[in-house]
Amino acid sequence: MSEMNELTVVLTFTGGLIAALLLGFFAFKLKLSPIVGYRIAGILVGPFTPGYVADHHITERFAEVGVILLLFGVGLKFHVDELLAIWRIAVPGALFQSSNSTMAMALIGVTARDLGVLRGAGWNALVGASILSIALNPTVYRRARKYTLSALELKPPPGPGPEVDPRRCILVGYGPVGRTAAKILSDLCASVTVVELKLRTVRELREQGKSAVYGDVLRPGTLEEAGIAAAGALVLSTELEDAAELIRQARRANPSLRILARCSYLRSAPAPRAAGATVVAGEAEVAVAVAKALSAGAGAE
Repeated sequence: MSEMNELTVVLTFTGGLIAALLLGFFAFKLKLSPIVGYRIAGILVGPFTPGYVADHHITERFAEVGVILLLFGVGLKFHVDELLAIWRIAVPGALFQSSNSTMAMALIGVTARDLGVLRGAGWNALVGASILSIALNPTVYRRARKYTLSALELKPPPGPGPEVDPRRCILVGYGPVGRTAAKILSDLCASVTVVELKLRTVRELREQGKSAVYGDVLRPGTLEEAGIAAAGALVLSTELEDAAELIRQARRANPSLRILARCSYLRSAPAPRAAGATVVAGEAEVAVAVAKALSAGAGAE
């Protein structure tokens, strides 16, 4: 490879990476998917916009490598057991969505072409619009999920509710922090119910004779299934995006509940405290806070 070709490769890679990182960061700050920023970066360094134009042949090779790494990363998070557990929903749903999207795009494209509305460049615009719509789906979902959670009201059961057991604890998340907290709770003779999204982890806990609930704690019914009305403590060992609203709902369902929330950054601590968390602690302090709160009672700090 000549010196000029080596320089072109370095400039193309550097320019594309800087543009993607900057615009991906701005998209993240706007609470959009970083894919939106990456897409705009590709448009800016492409041949159809003024300014810096990357080498088309080299950028295509980099793009292919990026797709390979993306699919590899998706494969790393793939769990066969979890797919088999929900295959009756996942497989028909995936087939329906993919076929429906393909047929809709083909129908729109063919109709527009026959009417003379869509030409060669129009196909690129249609594909770009579809990619943007797919990239915006997670943002729309998060907003809808937030409003759904806000509308959800966990209320105490009518009449005299179940007696609250101070030693009964609901532990959300069973990662490294959650496992440490669970061990401390067990040493304190507490009755722990784990709420976890990983089906394999839930099965392992149940095989060990431990109480575990599979589901998203932000979905209606999950906390009720875990026994929020009779629990003495709720431990959020994992940081949740809508933790403040979840804390408010849990407090409404059980006013005497002690709530311990994990917070990775100091700037995020006021929200869960204002929502009613008894203790807000960092990752390294959650386990210690659990022990102190259960030992000292509802007045623990």
